Amino acid sequence: MSELSHLKSLEQRYKEENADIQKRIDMEGSQNVDLASQIKEIELRVRQADDHLMYMRRELEQSKHNNGVLLESNANLQVEIDSMNNHIRVVSHQNDELTREIDQFVHANEMIRQKLDRKPRVDELRQRNDMEVSKSQHMVYQKSRSPTNQRGPR
Repeated sequence: MSELSHLKSLEQRYKEENADIQKRIDMEGSQNVDLASQIKEIELRVRQADDHLMYMRRELEQSKHNNGVLLESNANLQVEIDSMNNHIRVVSHQNDELTREIDQFVHANEMIRQKLDRKPRVDELRQRNDMEVSKSQHMVYQKSRSPTNQRGPR
């Protein structure tokens, strides 16, 4: 009997231990379910973060490519600007030379025009001639009226 009671107490203890273990298994099962759902949420966030990371990498690569294209375009435009500036210097130098040459032609033309414009000189000569003629006529008139001429022929 004592053995039987000992066996019953052992059975009771094993049942309690078994119940405790079953409770722990149930708790760990529910914890596992919670952890599994958390893992799924975290995996989803990781996938979203990976997708975003891939998107950002593509954007970065596209930006690097665009930057390279723009730098190359900028370099080409800078070469064109330098070429245009050089062309402007050449044309400006030619313009300066042509301006000097035109100024020389204008000066020479003015000199020739002054030499060929004889109207003031002709007017001056006419005026002088008219004055001389007037003087001469006056002298002739004066001589004709002079007393030696009025006496008559001798």
